Amino acid sequence: MQLIITLMVAVAVLTILSGITTLVGSKKRDRSNAVWLSVLTLGLALWGGSIAWFMALGMGEAETAKVLIVGIIAGITLADIGILGYCGWNYKWGRASLAILSLVGVFVVGTLALHPELFYSEIDLNEKMNRIEVVKGWYYYFLMVYYTINTLTFSGFLLKTIKKTANKNRKNGLKIFYIGTSICGLLALVFDLILLSSVPEFIWVGPMSLSVLVLAYYYSVVRYRVIVLSSRWMKVLSLIIFTVFGIVLYLVIFYLVFMALFKIPNPSWPVLLLNLIMTAIVLCLTPAALEIVSFMQSMIMINQINIGYISRKLNKLIGEKVDAKELAGFLADHLHYDYIGFLINGKLYGSGNIGISSKLLEKAADLGAPEKGIWQEVDEKTKDELEQNGVEAIAALFDDKGRQFGQVIFGKRSFGVESLSRKEEAQIEFAVNLTALVLNPKSRTRK
Repeated sequence: MQLIITLMVAVAVLTILSGITTLVGSKKRDRSNAVWLSVLTLGLALWGGSIAWFMALGMGEAETAKVLIVGIIAGITLADIGILGYCGWNYKWGRASLAILSLVGVFVVGTLALHPELFYSEIDLNEKMNRIEVVKGWYYYFLMVYYTINTLTFSGFLLKTIKKTANKNRKNGLKIFYIGTSICGLLALVFDLILLSSVPEFIWVGPMSLSVLVLAYYYSVVRYRVIVLSSRWMKVLSLIIFTVFGIVLYLVIFYLVFMALFKIPNPSWPVLLLNLIMTAIVLCLTPAALEIVSFMQSMIMINQINIGYISRKLNKLIGEKVDAKELAGFLADHLHYDYIGFLINGKLYGSGNIGISSKLLEKAADLGAPEKGIWQEVDEKTKDELEQNGVEAIAALFDDKGRQFGQVIFGKRSFGVESLSRKEEAQIEFAVNLTALVLNPKSRTRK
């Protein structure tokens, strides 16, 4: 049981660190989503950590147990509010549902804190298994109904968001996040509430299933950029995930080997800690860990431009009526820019918000057509002004007669790359020329 408690604590720490990293490292346009996800991870960490602490209590700590039981219910309630805010905040009914279910959540937690006898009649703390005697009254059934409604509500809004999302990359990321959330929510509902009175020894299943949610969350952020992080914080998040899961994997392997060799059910805390410290020292003396991280990041291919997919997508749009803002968002996601906007006839269609002034936009619109290629040249003063407003480069859009009809404004690179390679520059130029065909169907690539 000591191993399970240790693993639960590790997963809880991993969960809250993932949320903090996302909140601090997220781009401005994703900050509101990152706030809701941080609320989700905070609630999940409180829930899982409270259960782990409750399971580790010794005899005579009944008062602490009472506080932890409130922490368990408060944690999962806060997590539900966080994910409901993430999934439903952009919908009118989502905000209404969030307000109603949040108020009900305050009632649920407050009632338990003031009248714990409504939920349990006895707390049994012993060396074998800590448990509570659940009172199957109105409060217990109210909890089941409340958390079921929460689960169905945020699942519905998340499915609606997936259906409405035009960006294929983001849609796939949301699907993975939905799968991870559904697995964790279902296991928590079954083992931590429905079966709590009959098989309390499996209460750890819910918190341990957080590992599935965290992995889904991590993969959707890194691979599909559901939340856009700067390159530095992307690396920090990766390092946290790999480090904590490496510790978890080590503890499991050590636990199995220890039992096989010494026939002892549970190694003591000092033994676990000593082996963990020794392993950390060995890892610090070898570059193997860094090599593994680099290998994993290269497998995810977070820096590469998939020009094949971009080309197929843009070719399908040629001749069709398109939403310029959605097209800008698509290019920003797949060319790895924080921002891309189309400046056409003095109007800016951007993938998000950018702090560029109307006066500076007029300057950009008045730039002459480039003598060669698509990239427009600016004087040093204008270049400094553009960089201060988050603009890295401006490219021209040409019609079929080689006349400029608009411009593409590029923000900073999402992954912090200082300069483009020749291959990347050629890929971006190709994508811009295809974009010109999409925005002006009668045009062709300029010779």
